[in-house]
Amino acid sequence: MGRVLITWELGGGLGHLLCLKPLIKRLQSCGLELFLTVRDVANAKDVYSDTEITILQSPIHRSSALSPFRDARSFAELLLAEGFADRDDLYSRCLAWREIVARIDPDFILFDHAPTAILAVRGIDIRTATFGNGFFVPPLISPTPDLRPWLPPDPERTIQSEQIAVTHCNHVLSRFRSPTISGIGNLYAGIDEHFLTTFRELDHFSQRTNGRYYGIPPAGVGVPPCWPDGVGKRIFAYLQPSPFTLELFKQIALLRMPSIVFAPGVSPDLVDYCRSNFPQIRIETEPVDLSAVSKQCDVVVHHGTHNTAATFLLAGIPALICPIHLEHRLTGMMIQELGAAHVVDPYDTSKIINGLHQLLVSTAISQCAQEFASRYQRCSAIKNMDCIAERILKNDK
Repeated sequence: MGRVLITWELGGGLGHLLCLKPLIKRLQSCGLELFLTVRDVANAKDVYSDTEITILQSPIHRSSALSPFRDARSFAELLLAEGFADRDDLYSRCLAWREIVARIDPDFILFDHAPTAILAVRGIDIRTATFGNGFFVPPLISPTPDLRPWLPPDPERTIQSEQIAVTHCNHVLSRFRSPTISGIGNLYAGIDEHFLTTFRELDHFSQRTNGRYYGIPPAGVGVPPCWPDGVGKRIFAYLQPSPFTLELFKQIALLRMPSIVFAPGVSPDLVDYCRSNFPQIRIETEPVDLSAVSKQCDVVVHHGTHNTAATFLLAGIPALICPIHLEHRLTGMMIQELGAAHVVDPYDTSKIINGLHQLLVSTAISQCAQEFASRYQRCSAIKNMDCIAERILKNDK
């Protein structure tokens, strides 16, 4: 094996790039020629400035129009909201993906939430695998399961959406003379391996029969935690910019316990205000060493980002989860079902207050988090990434 193409198409922020990096560094050490197609080239070049890898722009769907599928009820609707609703545009992007593959001529392709790339290479004789948490790989079920189980069931909508997505995929596949599919799950059945970087308890599709669990990648580097003086339990919060960020700040500040808040993108005025009025809170705007923090804090507040959630759960830390996106809410619900978290509406101040207080006084929530940590205490993120690298290096299908 000589060349590996790694693709990232959907999702925002730095999460995908940072999760891939430990594996990419491992593959680089094996002497492979690596190519990375990404959604965001500028951020990728920053993250991989110390890595010998060719970075290319992924063909992505761009539209200013609001998709009728933006409140997706299924994986098929997630795809329809990301360009699969326009079959001609879908074909054009698949054509662009095929041109990239033809130019690079890889021996192996690794897909990180890249459904259009998966569609494009179907039928081409190249070893393939997916990489990512369970949300990125649907189970082998048609139609794909409902992603909003808290809403009244709407099986007719789910079936209809699946049919639209499958029809558009088959339109593209027919033009390429590639094997057609009977369901969206069937598209992913054509992949040789699924490297699921999660745990069975945190898999968004509990019905799964495809894939193997490898746990989460090693946490990215960051500044070591520096806790402010104060009395009480240590609180860590990871807050993304949102309309309710200020309210979360206030509620944490009012507890007057030693707290670190990692808030990338927060306004300098808010940072100055908190430093002047709430000395028990330390605000960080640069990445923090989450692995180190998880070993030192007593309670965590976050939005439900999968790897952040899993990092603190592995350390046995109870969580208050304030979801922003669908994936966040699903992750939060799974951890809440384990008894290790409270999921609250981030726009409801009273629920935030109650959730924080329950987290600080409840031994049951802490015990459930510690039970999960105990179950996976021998799990090694580095060894698991080495295992994935070894699978990629194998020459057999």
